[in-house]
Amino acid sequence: MDVALVEFSERGFDGARVNHIAEMTSTSKRMLYYYFGDKAGLYRATLLAAYENAKAMDHNLTLNELTPTEALKQLVVKPFNNRSALTSFTRLVAGENLRRGECVKQLPEFQEINRPTLELIQTVYARGVETGEFKAGLDPLALLWLVLAPATFNVSNQHTFSAAWGEKLYTETGQQMLCDMAVQSVLSVVVKEQDSD
Repeated sequence: MDVALVEFSERGFDGARVNHIAEMTSTSKRMLYYYFGDKAGLYRATLLAAYENAKAMDHNLTLNELTPTEALKQLVVKPFNNRSALTSFTRLVAGENLRRGECVKQLPEFQEINRPTLELIQTVYARGVETGEFKAGLDPLALLWLVLAPATFNVSNQHTFSAAWGEKLYTETGQQMLCDMAVQSVLSVVVKEQDSD
Protein backbone atom coordinates (compact mmCIF):
# COMPACT_ATOMS: atom_id res chain seq x y z
CA MET A 1 0.00 0.00 0.00
CA ASP A 2 2.87 2.39 0.80
CA VAL A 3 4.45 1.86 -2.62
CA ALA A 4 1.09 2.14 -4.39
CA LEU A 5 0.33 5.33 -2.44
CA VAL A 6 3.53 6.98 -3.70
CA GLU A 7 2.97 5.77 -7.27
CA PHE A 8 -0.65 6.93 -7.49
CA SER A 9 0.00 10.21 -5.66
CA GLU A 10 2.96 11.15 -7.86
CA ARG A 11 1.62 9.97 -11.21
CA GLY A 12 -2.15 10.02 -10.76
CA PHE A 13 -4.42 7.12 -11.62
CA ASP A 14 -3.83 7.32 -15.37
CA GLY A 15 -0.05 7.74 -15.12
CA ALA A 16 0.56 5.12 -12.42
CA ARG A 17 2.01 1.81 -13.61
CA VAL A 18 1.10 -1.45 -11.91
CA ASN A 19 4.31 -2.94 -13.34
CA HIS A 20 6.31 -0.35 -11.42
CA ILE A 21 4.42 -1.08 -8.19
CA ALA A 22 5.03 -4.82 -8.68
CA GLU A 23 8.73 -4.25 -9.31
CA MET A 24 9.12 -2.03 -6.24
CA THR A 25 7.37 -4.62 -4.03
CA SER A 26 9.26 -7.64 -5.44
CA THR A 27 6.06 -9.23 -6.70
CA SER A 28 4.34 -9.53 -10.07
CA LYS A 29 1.59 -7.64 -11.83
CA ARG A 30 -0.27 -10.93 -12.05
CA MET A 31 -0.13 -11.36 -8.26
CA LEU A 32 -1.39 -7.80 -7.69
CA TYR A 33 -4.28 -8.44 -10.07
CA TYR A 34 -5.03 -11.69 -8.24
CA TYR A 35 -5.49 -9.77 -4.98
CA PHE A 36 -6.98 -6.52 -6.26
CA GLY A 37 -8.69 -7.49 -9.53
CA ASP A 38 -7.27 -4.72 -11.68
CA LYS A 39 -5.56 -1.33 -11.51
CA ALA A 40 -8.79 0.35 -10.33
CA GLY A 41 -9.12 -2.20 -7.53
CA LEU A 42 -5.56 -1.53 -6.39
CA TYR A 43 -6.25 2.21 -6.53
CA ARG A 44 -9.43 1.84 -4.43
CA ALA A 45 -7.57 -0.28 -1.86
CA THR A 46 -4.81 2.35 -1.76
CA LEU A 47 -7.34 5.13 -1.20
CA LEU A 48 -8.97 3.23 1.65
CA ALA A 49 -5.66 2.42 3.33
CA ALA A 50 -4.47 6.03 2.97
CA TYR A 51 -7.68 7.42 4.49
CA GLU A 52 -7.64 4.90 7.32
CA ASN A 53 -4.04 5.83 8.14
CA ALA A 54 -4.69 9.59 7.98
CA LYS A 55 -7.82 9.36 10.10
CA ALA A 56 -6.06 7.16 12.67
CA MET A 57 -3.38 9.85 13.04
CA ASP A 58 -6.02 12.57 13.37
CA HIS A 59 -7.88 10.63 16.07
CA ASN A 60 -4.84 9.73 18.11
CA LEU A 61 -5.71 12.53 20.50
CA THR A 62 -6.79 12.64 24.13
CA LEU A 63 -9.32 15.45 24.14
CA ASN A 64 -11.60 14.60 27.07
CA GLU A 65 -9.13 16.03 29.59
CA LEU A 66 -8.94 19.36 27.74
CA THR A 67 -11.35 22.25 27.85
CA PRO A 68 -13.50 22.48 24.71
CA THR A 69 -11.45 25.45 23.46
CA GLU A 70 -8.14 23.62 23.98
CA ALA A 71 -9.60 20.49 22.36
CA LEU A 72 -10.72 22.51 19.34
CA LYS A 73 -7.23 23.98 19.03
CA GLN A 74 -5.81 20.46 18.93
CA LEU A 75 -8.30 19.50 16.22
CA VAL A 76 -6.88 22.29 14.06
CA VAL A 77 -3.20 21.73 14.89
CA LYS A 78 -3.18 17.94 14.51
CA PRO A 79 -4.39 17.74 10.89
CA PHE A 80 -2.31 20.79 9.97
CA ASN A 81 0.83 19.03 11.19
CA ASN A 82 -0.22 15.60 9.92
CA ARG A 83 -1.05 16.79 6.41
CA SER A 84 2.42 18.27 6.09
CA ALA A 85 3.82 14.86 7.02
CA LEU A 86 1.34 13.09 4.73
CA THR A 87 2.17 14.77 1.44
CA SER A 88 1.43 11.63 -0.59
CA PHE A 89 -2.01 11.36 1.03
CA THR A 90 -2.86 14.95 0.17
CA ARG A 91 -1.73 14.48 -3.44
CA LEU A 92 -3.75 11.28 -3.70
CA VAL A 93 -6.86 13.09 -2.44
CA ALA A 94 -6.23 15.96 -4.88
CA GLY A 95 -5.98 13.44 -7.71
CA GLU A 96 -9.22 11.77 -6.65
CA ASN A 97 -10.91 15.18 -6.62
CA LEU A 98 -9.70 15.74 -10.19
CA ARG A 99 -11.50 12.48 -11.00
CA ARG A 100 -14.61 13.98 -9.31
CA GLY A 101 -14.50 11.42 -6.51
CA GLU A 102 -15.26 8.62 -8.96
CA CYS A 103 -13.57 5.88 -6.93
CA VAL A 104 -14.45 6.94 -3.38
CA LYS A 105 -18.12 7.08 -4.38
CA GLN A 106 -17.84 3.36 -5.16
CA LEU A 107 -16.47 2.50 -1.72
CA PRO A 108 -19.23 1.54 0.72
CA GLU A 109 -16.75 1.91 3.62
CA PHE A 110 -15.76 5.46 2.74
CA GLN A 111 -18.37 7.32 4.78
CA GLU A 112 -17.84 4.96 7.71
CA ILE A 113 -14.09 5.68 7.71
CA ASN A 114 -14.73 9.42 7.78
CA ARG A 115 -17.67 9.40 10.23
CA PRO A 116 -15.52 9.43 13.43
CA THR A 117 -13.93 12.72 12.37
CA LEU A 118 -17.30 14.46 12.27
CA GLU A 119 -18.35 12.78 15.51
CA LEU A 120 -15.20 14.09 17.18
CA ILE A 121 -15.99 17.65 16.07
CA GLN A 122 -19.62 17.24 17.15
CA THR A 123 -18.59 16.03 20.60
CA VAL A 124 -16.10 18.84 21.21
CA TYR A 125 -18.51 21.44 19.86
CA ALA A 126 -21.43 20.16 21.97
CA ARG A 127 -19.26 20.26 25.11
CA GLY A 128 -18.24 23.84 24.27
CA VAL A 129 -21.83 24.96 23.81
CA GLU A 130 -22.78 23.25 27.08
CA THR A 131 -19.99 25.00 29.03
CA GLY A 132 -20.82 28.33 27.40
CA GLU A 133 -17.44 28.61 25.65
CA PHE A 134 -18.84 28.18 22.12
CA LYS A 135 -21.58 29.97 20.20
CA ALA A 136 -24.70 27.87 19.71
CA GLY A 137 -26.23 27.13 16.32
CA LEU A 138 -23.12 26.36 14.26
CA ASP A 139 -23.15 23.46 11.83
CA PRO A 140 -20.55 20.86 12.94
CA LEU A 141 -20.03 19.74 9.32
CA ALA A 142 -19.18 23.32 8.29
CA LEU A 143 -16.92 23.51 11.33
CA LEU A 144 -15.14 20.33 10.19
CA TRP A 145 -14.59 21.91 6.77
CA LEU A 146 -13.15 25.02 8.42
CA VAL A 147 -10.81 22.92 10.59
CA LEU A 148 -9.46 20.83 7.68
CA ALA A 149 -9.26 23.47 4.93
CA PRO A 150 -6.02 25.24 6.02
CA ALA A 151 -4.17 21.93 6.48
CA THR A 152 -5.20 20.69 3.06
CA PHE A 153 -4.46 23.94 1.20
CA ASN A 154 -1.11 24.19 2.99
CA VAL A 155 0.08 21.00 1.30
CA SER A 156 -1.90 20.88 -1.94
CA ASN A 157 -0.90 24.38 -3.06
CA GLN A 158 2.60 24.56 -1.60
CA HIS A 159 4.48 24.50 -4.91
CA THR A 160 2.35 26.98 -6.84
CA PHE A 161 2.11 29.30 -3.84
CA SER A 162 5.89 29.18 -3.34
CA ALA A 163 6.55 29.74 -7.04
CA ALA A 164 4.42 32.88 -6.93
CA TRP A 165 5.55 34.34 -3.59
CA GLY A 166 8.64 32.47 -2.41
CA GLU A 167 9.33 29.98 0.37
CA LYS A 168 8.78 32.28 3.37
CA LEU A 169 5.62 30.50 4.57
CA TYR A 170 7.21 27.07 4.16
CA THR A 171 10.01 27.63 6.63
CA GLU A 172 9.60 26.32 10.19
CA THR A 173 8.71 29.83 11.36
CA GLY A 174 6.28 30.34 8.48
CA GLN A 175 4.53 27.03 9.11
CA GLN A 176 4.12 27.80 12.80
CA MET A 177 2.67 31.20 11.92
CA LEU A 178 0.18 29.62 9.49
CA CYS A 179 -0.83 27.01 12.04
CA ASP A 180 -1.36 29.69 14.70
CA MET A 181 -3.45 31.75 12.26
CA ALA A 182 -5.53 28.69 11.35
CA VAL A 183 -6.25 28.12 15.04
CA GLN A 184 -7.21 31.77 15.57
CA SER A 185 -9.46 31.73 12.48
CA VAL A 186 -11.42 28.75 13.78
CA LEU A 187 -11.63 30.13 17.32
CA SER A 188 -12.88 33.50 16.05
CA VAL A 189 -15.84 31.73 14.44
CA VAL A 190 -16.63 29.33 17.29
CA VAL A 191 -15.66 30.85 20.66
CA LYS A 192 -18.30 33.02 22.28
CA GLU A 193 -17.22 36.58 23.00
CA GLN A 194 -17.02 37.29 26.70
CA ASP A 195 -19.22 40.05 28.08
CA SER A 196 -17.14 43.02 29.18
CA ASP A 197 -19.04 44.72 32.01
